[in-house]
Amino acid sequence: MIVESINDPKLLFAELELTTDPEYRFRIMYRLSYLLLNRAPKRSLQISEALETLAKEISTPKAMGMAITAKARYYQRTGDYDQAMQLYASAIEKLDGKDAYIEKAKALDGMGMVYSYIGEPKKAIARSEEAIKYFDMANDPSGMKANCMNN
Repeated sequence: MIVESINDPKLLFAELELTTDPEYRFRIMYRLSYLLLNRAPKRSLQISEALETLAKEISTPKAMGMAITAKARYYQRTGDYDQAMQLYASAIEKLDGKDAYIEKAKALDGMGMVYSYIGEPKKAIARSEEAIKYFDMANDPSGMKANCMNN
């Protein structure tokens, strides 16, 4: 199943109950944290915290960076920009290597959006330009570069 294309949390929760594979569970939970961000923010935070635990089990810098990014999105969404900024910085530091370019770009884009929210347009532009660079290096199969360019 292509988890990243599912937009129905009920389907994802059902799929989560059926699998024991940690990496697949991680992908499902990562998607859920994103989908629930606006619908059920506290539930999104709970899932993000569980992601951190699962990322430690998977034991890759990419998984840990993605888990931290998920948590940063929650704090960004709820207006705790200082916490979001610290988490994005931590995620960016962990997301290293070619296999993490998309995730690093997403974290950079998130940081750029926070800079925009707090009235620092030059820093926002710099982070967005850096995000675009990583989207380009990853050949951006998801089309996220266009979204980043609109921010």
